[in-house]
Amino acid sequence: LVGRQGVGDAVDSYNLNATYFNSKNVPVVGAVYNRLSNEGYYSLENCRKAVTSYFEQFKRTEEVFGFVPELEAMVNARDDHEMDLDKAMKIMDEFVDVFSRHVDVEQLLAKAGDQEVLKAFDSDAVPIITTRPNKKKKNNEVETLKLNNKPIMLSREQIESAAKDAGAAGG
Repeated sequence: LVGRQGVGDAVDSYNLNATYFNSKNVPVVGAVYNRLSNEGYYSLENCRKAVTSYFEQFKRTEEVFGFVPELEAMVNARDDHEMDLDKAMKIMDEFVDVFSRHVDVEQLLAKAGDQEVLKAFDSDAVPIITTRPNKKKKNNEVETLKLNNKPIMLSREQIESAAKDAGAAGG
């Protein structure tokens, strides 16, 4: 999973999303935390210490593969609709370079392909995405995935409850 900035929301969001994917028999091996500031209370270094400590204590089978700093060049890039291709490619190259220096890509790929991780999940029950998520349904339910062509319905309360059971503090 790709995680948010910060500590509390980053951990809670990770737990919510990991719980959801695990409930659908999709293995979650860990996280990469993205767009972290180099300064301030929620700096990359402070977040690395706190989030890594959390994973060491509570997520022994999952791991943090890296913490990617915010790139100044990308902060406003999404809003620059007139950016030429050369500039966009230069920013992309810079991101790939920074990502590869801050994320243990080799370990992430090794863990993702770990047969012991994959054996823990029923291969016949791997969800196939056949519909877009977040199509609102009655009673606050969301159609999220179809498994073997049957819709899987979870209410917000079910998702939040599962996330709480996995250690999310809520907020």
